[in-house]
Amino acid sequence: MIIVATLPASMSLKKTFPRNCKDGAGNFNMIIPTTDWRSSGGFVLEYSGGDSMSRVFNWLLQREKRVFLWINGRLHHKFLNFILYYITHLGGATLTICITSVLAILAPHPWNRVGLQSLIALGLSHIPVAIIKKLYPRIRPHLAHPQTNTFRKPLVDHSFPSGHSTAIFSMLVPMMIQFPALTLVLLPLALIVALSRIYLGLHYPSDCFAGAFIGTLFAVITVSCWPASILA
Repeated sequence: MIIVATLPASMSLKKTFPRNCKDGAGNFNMIIPTTDWRSSGGFVLEYSGGDSMSRVFNWLLQREKRVFLWINGRLHHKFLNFILYYITHLGGATLTICITSVLAILAPHPWNRVGLQSLIALGLSHIPVAIIKKLYPRIRPHLAHPQTNTFRKPLVDHSFPSGHSTAIFSMLVPMMIQFPALTLVLLPLALIVALSRIYLGLHYPSDCFAGAFIGTLFAVITVSCWPASILA
């Protein structure tokens, strides 16, 4: 099976598609530059695999692709384009680091403790994210599927797991643990940020699920192991 992804001609092939990379349709072990496509920036990726486990895995990935295309395509609306384009930045590095740092330094007790817990969980959770992105270099959906709706300056680094989903959950879960009543507001907010990554064509659902799991896990570990003597 051959899959074609259209890329800008200026994009670095080696940087964008390392060998043995994967996309949402399966495993790929070869990348061949080609001009036999609708633009001169296309590259052909050759699929490999044929055992039963690969077929099951591919079946799951095809179902995930349908969910992705439904969220990215069928839900496409001018209002959501505006709202989700901006709300997605709540999971970005700049805002999450700034929010948690301000809380840790300037907020009154117990918000300063919660802010520091969120900041630590945020930093720790991105260690496995960086490692997994190297070990599992999944192609972003807007590169693998030309019909994807994308927005300004879409990211082209590896897709799995979602760093924004990891960040928003690692930041908000300590707040939900400390103030359970806020869960009614903060959990939907975290889910919307994760959903926005799919809507914007930047991640598959499993990317966001994995990111949310990693962020939540490190947030729970940070709060559970918190020394009683620090900002008690």
